[in-house]
Amino acid sequence: MAVDLNEVSEWAIEEFQELNLGDARLNKRVMLVADRLARRPNESIPTAMNGWAETSAAYRLFANEKTTVAQIRQSHAEKTTDRIANEPVVLIVQDTTELDYTAKALKNRSVGPLNWKERFGFLLHCSIAVTPEGLHLGTIDAQVWARDAAEFGKADHRKQRDFEEKESRRWRDAYRVARGVAEVCPKTSVINVADRESDIFEYLVEATGKRPENAHFLIRASADRCLTELDTEAGETSFVKMRDRLRQTAPVGEVTIHVPKRGPRKAREAVLEIRIGRLELKAPDNRRGRLPNVEVNVVWATEKNPPEGEAEPIDWLLLTDLPTTTLDEALTVLGYYARRWQIEVFFRVLKSGCEVEELEFHSLEHFGPCLMLYLVVSWRILNLMMVSRECPDLSCEVLLTAAEWKAAWQIRHRTKPPSAPPRLADMVRLIASFGGHLGRKCDGLPGPKSLWIGLQRVMDFALAWTTFGPDEHPEKMTCV
Repeated sequence: MAVDLNEVSEWAIEEFQELNLGDARLNKRVMLVADRLARRPNESIPTAMNGWAETSAAYRLFANEKTTVAQIRQSHAEKTTDRIANEPVVLIVQDTTELDYTAKALKNRSVGPLNWKERFGFLLHCSIAVTPEGLHLGTIDAQVWARDAAEFGKADHRKQRDFEEKESRRWRDAYRVARGVAEVCPKTSVINVADRESDIFEYLVEATGKRPENAHFLIRASADRCLTELDTEAGETSFVKMRDRLRQTAPVGEVTIHVPKRGPRKAREAVLEIRIGRLELKAPDNRRGRLPNVEVNVVWATEKNPPEGEAEPIDWLLLTDLPTTTLDEALTVLGYYARRWQIEVFFRVLKSGCEVEELEFHSLEHFGPCLMLYLVVSWRILNLMMVSRECPDLSCEVLLTAAEWKAAWQIRHRTKPPSAPPRLADMVRLIASFGGHLGRKCDGLPGPKSLWIGLQRVMDFALAWTTFGPDEHPEKMTCV
């Protein structure tokens, strides 16, 4: 069936306008399917589409050999890179999440083991671009794969494999993607940010090697690595550890942060003591001769007087090539690392908002392109939320169509929409009210859940508005 782009939201057309699948009809189909999925992100594909014709066309799209993960990922990545180029500083945050399809393992023949508890599914490693203020610019890279059940759990075999064959190389590869972004965005400081799982010596060698001046890295250390200097008190073959060396330095200052409630952990105000330094890390013994030693800047933030019974007092040992010679520079690095939490929110939107773990496909080959579209849908939800927070006075038509905001306004206020578009922040609150956000002072700003539920309803309102509303039939304009 032919696609009428008049039925597709402007954001979907703009986001995929550079897509080239070798067939203009397929390009338009991607725009339509992305738009439909965004309208009902937590519904099944048949429910999200308008009827059987669109549903069957969507599944044919995902099964088409021209519709690949790489093509859809690259199209969105190019638009994301355009947005990055307009920012002075961008954090490219990378992390891995599990997509659990244990209950659907018999239907999807491509799934692999996730852990030792007989859970099955896929692993998704994403690199998202966010500004230091938290504005989500898009996904710059995404890799999805299933583990080989025959090889999973063979520890000896895993240790003997070359690094290029290991799953952990994804951290280094994602850094390379971020470095490539820095090369094409020379006016933007691009900082690759990752958590403790990325603390791999091959990553550190890559990130401290030859690179553009605007390409940087920031990771949280997992291991208390050895320095190149011997620990003479411990023995002739012992080396000084990072934390031991930093303890010998005086703190450069303190900072108080708010620690939110998480599970059994209560919310609290934590005072962090900050130490800084520049350290030379010794290559691991099993890779000496193959990998060089590396020099890194370090910010170590430890919690003073943690409350009794707190299982994990804050202890952030951050490795970076960003300057860390002053307290202000150290606080900047800590602020950048704190933004790593954005990718956790992104994964929550993807799995809880878009419910991608409920999708049913027979193979990863067909599931992958659909997943890439849901990454774009998740970006749209978070982008709308964060832009409204950082730029509340922008016109709502920066991110919403006239039909969307006018329909939502009239249904909520029961009055004719204003002649000028309202502020973006006001419209986001209004949209979130359809998703359960009450708007009381104690409720704070709308979160992703109320926003994605509200957006579903508003998109339905907009469809009715463009079909039957006053913009199409001004002579029938009424206010109820």
